[in-house]
Amino acid sequence: MIPAFRTLAPLLLVAACGRPPDLLREPSVGRPGDDGTDGPWGALRLYREMSARVTDVRAVDVVVPATYDGEPDASGAPYPIVVIVHGGFVDRTRYGWLAAHLATRGYVAVLPEHEALLAITEPGNGALALGAVRRWARDEHDPLADLVSLDGPAAVVGHSLGGVMATRQWLVDETLDGLVLLAAVSNPGDPVEEALPRPVLSLVGRDDGYLAPEEVVADMPRFPTPPWTGIVEGMNHTDWADAATPSELARDGVATRSQPETRRAALRAIDAYLDAMLRQGVASFDGAFEGVTRADPGGGT
Repeated sequence: MIPAFRTLAPLLLVAACGRPPDLLREPSVGRPGDDGTDGPWGALRLYREMSARVTDVRAVDVVVPATYDGEPDASGAPYPIVVIVHGGFVDRTRYGWLAAHLATRGYVAVLPEHEALLAITEPGNGALALGAVRRWARDEHDPLADLVSLDGPAAVVGHSLGGVMATRQWLVDETLDGLVLLAAVSNPGDPVEEALPRPVLSLVGRDDGYLAPEEVVADMPRFPTPPWTGIVEGMNHTDWADAATPSELARDGVATRSQPETRRAALRAIDAYLDAMLRQGVASFDGAFEGVTRADPGGGT
């Protein structure tokens, strides 16, 4: 097992950023929450800050299930936590669509900031953000009070370079119940082979111009439990984040299906996986999802 991240000072609670909460989705009891679709809760974004490495302060967006009044909804608490680690040079707010979706399904989504928009510069921020949310939830005067438990189920999701750092967090923290890789592979220098065996979900777009599906499939044997790996038909690399820039699109492949279609297909697998790992606590994962072709562990895509 690789060593834990360098010793960090005890996490300090820092006041919220002063920005009011942002209601990203209104609740609707008419939404059944089938895999790939929003659930009945609303989604409320809370803007927070955490202290790290003694002198650093980093922003953390916490997206929680919400009521019609735009307040955190504790009716289904404690909720599982999902940490989302952004891709390289991609602001965390561009994954608000995914965080809001998860919150409507009864998860608390956590999006930590990293210096220079690079998770590799501060590899411990995902773990710090997870710990911060759990600490805030223990304060009866905090808006997050009792929404999550101190040792409740949690998973980490990472896109592109963020997936490399998410894998490292999962490798170090054996209490994490799930790992979702979005167009990402592990770092060859990290001994993933030595990880505690746990089911992993890995998805990549068929039209990804940054990372070929074949590279994702080739990464599968490194894990002690090979990831359930799916190729999302018609999806490219930039479909995972909102507001793609012209330069990002120029380097990417051309998506052959619309973004709503490809995201809906990907979310079918993500929702089923997270529900299985964080709610049902199962020891394995399998399934068939419309719009997603399962990769052949032998190398076929």
